[in-house]
Amino acid sequence: MTLAAVLCCAMTTVVFTACSSNEDNPTFPSIDVNNGVVINLGSIVIKPYLQFGASLADVEAYMKANYPDWTDNNPDALATWKKTYTKDNGTIKYLFGNASGGSLLLVSYGFNSPISLPAVKTELERNGFTYEGILKFDDYDADVCNLFLSADKTIEAQLSYWAKDGGSWSLSFQNLDEYDLQFLVPAN
Repeated sequence: MTLAAVLCCAMTTVVFTACSSNEDNPTFPSIDVNNGVVINLGSIVIKPYLQFGASLADVEAYMKANYPDWTDNNPDALATWKKTYTKDNGTIKYLFGNASGGSLLLVSYGFNSPISLPAVKTELERNGFTYEGILKFDDYDADVCNLFLSADKTIEAQLSYWAKDGGSWSLSFQNLDEYDLQFLVPAN
């Protein structure tokens, strides 16, 4: 239940940033950014799906190929424009631009277990992401939210951590949202 609340808060913040008006100057990831990203944390391996704009059918095919033993929590419909998969203490959520499962906006990988933030940072950097600093959203309840950008600056990764309840964390990916940068406290 705690993990659900934590991920709900994370998704709400990300929804606001992912859905802000960016129509004048949209950014799209290069094809190279989407190939081969693997965040290997030992017992947790994340192969993020970075094909933003993809359909629900594309996401389902990806899940069958990469996470076949995860449970689809809403197999017959999208709940509030998102698709959720769970396994043990983990949740993978996909947020779409419409209720029919079109136009993937964001993917979030959340876990209700402690994690070494430096280990995740190292893995993101190994995969070509650069640490930009801490995001200080006004109403975000995470203890910390770190921002990373892909090498071509088109994809942002947000690493959030909640110390309560033994430590919960999420790693989300979306197209760069320039709006988020106004909340950035840059790294030294």
